Amino acid sequence: MKKLLTFIIIMYIFNGCAEIPNDTKVSLNNGAYKIESIKINGDEIKIPKSATFNIDSDRIYGNSGCNSYFASFSIGNDSIIINTAGVTKMYCPSEEDNRFENMYLKNLDGEFKLSGDSKTTKLYSKNMQIVLTR
Repeated sequence: MKKLLTFIIIMYIFNGCAEIPNDTKVSLNNGAYKIESIKINGDEIKIPKSATFNIDSDRIYGNSGCNSYFASFSIGNDSIIINTAGVTKMYCPSEEDNRFENMYLKNLDGEFKLSGDSKTTKLYSKNMQIVLTR
């Protein structure tokens, strides 16, 4: 009995010292977000200064470098499902911004898990991770 009690106490101590992840369940609130970083297939993508991410009660929208985009979404327990985005089709003089826009919009579709802390919100799917701040 004494060995069992000692074992339980040791397990309780080690379990109590386990690392607590910084990321917790978060929700997306309405408003404007700054896109801090984007990784597509593990590669960091340079973000144009004009790129934005906004959310309101029934859609996300913003600027994807050259054009405006918009998409409907639904929220799950710990995820957001973004439907295929619509986009304006204006001329883009910057090849770099155009490349970002094509990659960003191509991957901004489907289910994204949500995580974060009080300062950041992360959306991540199989191919893309987006870090947003307020």
